[in-house]
Amino acid sequence: MDAWVSSLATRLNFLNKEHRISVKNDLYALSARMQEVYSPKNATSDVLTLLDERIQEATEFLAMAESLMADCEALYDQRVSEKSLDVFERVRLRRSMPTIRKGIQKAQEHKETIQTIMTEWRVYFRLYSCETELSKFLAALHTHKLTKTAAEEIATPVFERIVEISAARDKIVSQSSAIGLQLEASWLTYGRGGVRERELRRVIRQYDALLDSAETEKATQVAVMKEAEALAGLACSPACIPGPDGSQIFFDRLRNAFTQFKHIHVVCDSMQAEL
Repeated sequence: MDAWVSSLATRLNFLNKEHRISVKNDLYALSARMQEVYSPKNATSDVLTLLDERIQEATEFLAMAESLMADCEALYDQRVSEKSLDVFERVRLRRSMPTIRKGIQKAQEHKETIQTIMTEWRVYFRLYSCETELSKFLAALHTHKLTKTAAEEIATPVFERIVEISAARDKIVSQSSAIGLQLEASWLTYGRGGVRERELRRVIRQYDALLDSAETEKATQVAVMKEAEALAGLACSPACIPGPDGSQIFFDRLRNAFTQFKHIHVVCDSMQAEL
């Protein structure tokens, strides 16, 4: 068993190192790509600050449009009540105002989308945009490496339980085989009278007891198999670690974070285009 544990721990240690290298390479590549695409050559601010400024600009543009629309509606109502609006202007405004309202409503929806994305993904954007934060994060990731010793400590009790359930299974199989061989030797000596009903029931009870034992072991076997499968997950551990603001950064979301960063720029463009 010790050889199995050692071999597995060595493999898990190697795969975990590969996992951390992959995360590190993804972070560096995506951060560089983000800087290349979204940071002008002469920019003095990081890409997240530039994004915040762009969102602020779009938000202020929407607020101005909402204010102008409110003024327009108030003035329209006033001119209508005063009967100082000629028919042509009245018809033109009645036709155009719904379109403007629709554009403002769509821009408001874009604003909500931006807020949702920023709330969920800001910690990732900050990580990509700040070299200092990225270095701290990678240093923290290194402290979570899976050593061979740690893998052995986790795997040993699981292997011990595997050995235990294997022994329990072998015991049941051995008892069943022994009973079968004994009965075969005994019953073949019987004549035409055959096996007595009382003896048959006694043997059935023996097998029922073995079946009950096997059923009892089944739950334990399922639990141990789940523990064994969980060992494979150590290769890609940890799945997440705290980011710059303390919230968890999940490694399987790193690439999607860059996609969300691109998407939020598109939404900002659409938000202003609606107005």
